[in-house]
Amino acid sequence: MEGKPPLPDYLPFVYLDSPSEATTLVIEMVDAVTKLKVKLYFTVYHDYDVITRRSVVENESDQAVTLNHLVSATVDFDAESTFYLTQLSGGWARERQIVTRKLDDGLTVVKSSRGASSHQCNPFMVISPDREPDENEGECFAFCLVYSGNFLGTAEVTEYRRLRVNMGINPEGFTWHLDPLSPT
Repeated sequence: MEGKPPLPDYLPFVYLDSPSEATTLVIEMVDAVTKLKVKLYFTVYHDYDVITRRSVVENESDQAVTLNHLVSATVDFDAESTFYLTQLSGGWARERQIVTRKLDDGLTVVKSSRGASSHQCNPFMVISPDREPDENEGECFAFCLVYSGNFLGTAEVTEYRRLRVNMGINPEGFTWHLDPLSPT
């Protein structure tokens, strides 16, 4: 669809001046057993190298459901690369320090459970294949949450040298109760 579907005013989002600035793809998936529907919204901004994604979960069953974990995005990267992760951390008077590390096999976590994002740990990560990020050249993929609050970003390198990045709400203390859409 042209543009992007509207969101409730109380949710943070990226603004458009005109619907012609972006195109949105909506993918709907329904689990046949649980009757949970997940809608993934991918919005491509025509003048920028930016894709936003959001997830909407609807309970189409006849019973209440509680979600304990939900990520906003999952991206897999191909094998045979060395990857670097950059995050922004810091404290008072030294905000947003650039921290870069090479990703080795296993799980690397960037998270906050403080209730609000801040300069101590931003809901932001950059993945750079084959070399540390550089402002003038090279490839990088940024992950940033629009909303503030508890967040979890993970980067896991498998034994096959594949990388999976997840970014979303921190599951520590998170529960989301979904009543049925059509109560019986």
